[in-house]
Amino acid sequence: MSILKKLKWKYDNYVNFVSDIWKASKLESKKANMNRLIIYFDILWERIAYCHIVLDYQTLGFAYVRDKKKRRMYLNAKQWHEVDRSLNDYIMSEYKYTKKVDCYKCLKSLFKREILVVEESSKEEIEDFMNRKGFCFAKADIGYGGLAVEKLNYSDFKGIDDFIDYLNKKQYKLLEEVIKQHPDVSRLSPTSINTVRMTTLTDGDGNVHFLQHIIRMSDGTSNVDNITSGGIYTFVDRDGTITSNVATGDNMSYDSRGDIVYEKHPLSKIPFKGYKIPFIKEAEELVEKGCKLNLNYKHLGWDIAITPDGPDLVEVNTQPGYDMIQNYHHVPGENKGKSHRYEEILGIEFKRKNIIFHRGTSFSKTKPEYTKTYNNNKENGYL
Repeated sequence: MSILKKLKWKYDNYVNFVSDIWKASKLESKKANMNRLIIYFDILWERIAYCHIVLDYQTLGFAYVRDKKKRRMYLNAKQWHEVDRSLNDYIMSEYKYTKKVDCYKCLKSLFKREILVVEESSKEEIEDFMNRKGFCFAKADIGYGGLAVEKLNYSDFKGIDDFIDYLNKKQYKLLEEVIKQHPDVSRLSPTSINTVRMTTLTDGDGNVHFLQHIIRMSDGTSNVDNITSGGIYTFVDRDGTITSNVATGDNMSYDSRGDIVYEKHPLSKIPFKGYKIPFIKEAEELVEKGCKLNLNYKHLGWDIAITPDGPDLVEVNTQPGYDMIQNYHHVPGENKGKSHRYEEILGIEFKRKNIIFHRGTSFSKTKPEYTKTYNNNKENGYL
């Protein structure tokens, strides 16, 4: 990249950065009932000094959380990134969890539905699978946020050759049987497969710890539960009861983000608080088993579908989001971030002072094994 192109790239990023904060400050100033310029510089300071991006300011409810000490208890982007690279060894693991085929091969026993790896299946096996199933979900090896996934109807193709040509053209690597959802989960949100996101930390002794469970679902206007594709979410406790008064969504627009809040599902009209999600205990057991199948990954987000026969793994994610489990609307009155939970479980401590004058690691206390994993990732380009 030439010097002029680099300068233009930096300039464009700077303009977008300033513009995004200005857009967000309009809405956030109304929430805080404060002058827009004050909120603008507050967002800017949180970003520069404490690595809370604009999305954090809005999702974590910093317009309402005015206590600076309470804000420091929220996990930020820098801490989250460093935790991921300190707990997930992307180099040592034979299976790369950033790739869906590797995930399937490593965690095959946790998938209850039938799945084919396209490149390892014969033409006859693919044809038999589609003749029996009729429909399937085709997935690329790498994809996020519900992208690179497509529901295919075999009757839309001229035959097996046409079908395989399409798979190759779209670079789809997995074919998955369509999940049959538990009726109680479908009743809440009938237009999508609604998954329970379980975020886990595995400590140095191999013990699995669960952070906040979340159920994600469509708002009724889409067929997926991904938040970036029209989904909404709410908190679920460990017995399967929805504890939040509301579900929240994200339209990915800085000047209106945070306004998507529902007390009832917009399509089914079922109130969220108190609704029961079945098989949560069994889902935890499945996830705990998965954590122990590959101890190179100790910080993961597990997406679990609930079927009439129990839980079924949809996929596992490295770098599980830190924003949803700290969403302001789901912990009213507490204003409590999750950084202390990471510290308690992992035996680490985060720096609380601003990072302008404290460059380098975000840890003030860590463990040798975490430092080793972080350095291994760094030396091999996984930062």
